[in-house]
Amino acid sequence: KPNSDTDIAYEQGADFMFRCVEALLEKPDKFPYRFPPEDDPDMIDDAVAKLERLLLKNLGPDYKLLIHVDEHFKMCYRSEESPAAESGAAFSRGAMSVLASTPGVAVVATYTHRPELPASESSAVCRDPIMLPPIDPDMLMAATPELQFEDPPSPDDAFYLRCLWATLRLRLSYYVQLRGLGALHARNCNIPATDARFERFLAQFQSSASFDLVTRLKECNNLCADKMNNLLTNKPIGSVQQISRMLAAVADTDEAVSTVLTNETRQMNDITVLEDGRLSVSLMTLLSSRDPDVELYRKGRDLLTRQLVEVDMLQGTPLESAYAWALACLAAVEKELKFFRRDSGGFSLKGSDLQAGSLFEENDVKKFNLTSMQPEVIYYVDEIRGSKNTRGTPTHPIADIFFRTADGQVVLIDVAGSNGTDVPKREKRKKGEKAGSTDRVAAKEMKLVNTTFMMQTKMEEKGMEDHCGLTVHGVVLAPFDERPSTEQQSSKGNRVMVVRGDDALRLLGGLRQLSRWVQ
Repeated sequence: KPNSDTDIAYEQGADFMFRCVEALLEKPDKFPYRFPPEDDPDMIDDAVAKLERLLLKNLGPDYKLLIHVDEHFKMCYRSEESPAAESGAAFSRGAMSVLASTPGVAVVATYTHRPELPASESSAVCRDPIMLPPIDPDMLMAATPELQFEDPPSPDDAFYLRCLWATLRLRLSYYVQLRGLGALHARNCNIPATDARFERFLAQFQSSASFDLVTRLKECNNLCADKMNNLLTNKPIGSVQQISRMLAAVADTDEAVSTVLTNETRQMNDITVLEDGRLSVSLMTLLSSRDPDVELYRKGRDLLTRQLVEVDMLQGTPLESAYAWALACLAAVEKELKFFRRDSGGFSLKGSDLQAGSLFEENDVKKFNLTSMQPEVIYYVDEIRGSKNTRGTPTHPIADIFFRTADGQVVLIDVAGSNGTDVPKREKRKKGEKAGSTDRVAAKEMKLVNTTFMMQTKMEEKGMEDHCGLTVHGVVLAPFDERPSTEQQSSKGNRVMVVRGDDALRLLGGLRQLSRWVQ
């Protein structure tokens, strides 16, 4: 055991780690090692200086050292009753601190079990969470012959093709991450196939390679939808308190964590780190849970699940469904939606329900009735493609999501899957004429500017008295556009915001996990 004085235990931990690194560099063949705690260890600054000299001696002046420490809880005895107050925690803190404080050294700490949450219970070292990267669908397809597409849809292709492609990337990536990674790793290591079901899946996927692009996209989507249906329908839906807050995502220093992840309320074990360092839970947990206190969680879950399992394609995209679910849960738990992290751009919204709806009649932006919208409800546009036997719903001329606040703010939200770069226009051209180009994000912004201004003007006309007091705003969510977010206000007081890059990704909360798959 370390010294009962936590200050001394802290210095003992630093000395212990120095001796570990020294042994590994200078006596690598003398296993096992045993280093009893020193009764009179060096001060922490002295230990850091000693370690730096050791690394310079053995690795040279330009060293860059990555140290992986697994299960640092187990370096020495730690009381389970009060892990942060005991000398064992101080010992571990000293050991990690000497590494993290040494120039040229980066430290990654990993654990079999989740680290202490909230952060106040931890040893307070290495509190920068690191995301486990999701599958990259482009690399997955390039590295797996059966999954390769010679000529996939491009940003210039029709919306329906891009929708099919985005949905396929989502379904394929998620299915492989859940069921196929081990088989693919084994293949790369020249280990004979042991998962017959996954090998059959690969063969079925490849069998459509001779079809035209649209037919192949449909066939592969149907195959992946069937696989995802089997996985998700066999997973029971569990009641999990505060799951809506975890979908919205929390930082491990947030006060909310103390109510969500304390020992008394802890129901979520698969804590997941997002790219922005916040915490959520796995996609499987999000898709197999319900919140007993937030009914709209179920509606959002079902909306996105349909994108994963239904053979008949929705006209919307997985990204639109993800935003509808995420924004609804964010409003339900925060009672407001802030599109920017700064103070401006926020709307008071209780998020009382999530419903399918439409703003316009006959696909005409001039024919609208905002009084039919229920305040505090978030609406999504449920557009379904028609077929020979089924009539589809009319397309919505603008906005994928919309809501009305109790104080009369109406917000139209358009989701842009484009990265903002110019793409050639799909238009007829004379022979020899060069293709024009369009920035889809900018085009959505301009359409919202014009539409919201027109609606605001029309509401001032005679016969629209029931719309008095309403203000229409526009928001473009462009998570893959890395340009700065912007905001503009018209002479009538309504605003149009373009929320780009990390500002937009942050609004996805835990559903940010699937963002790379739908880009």
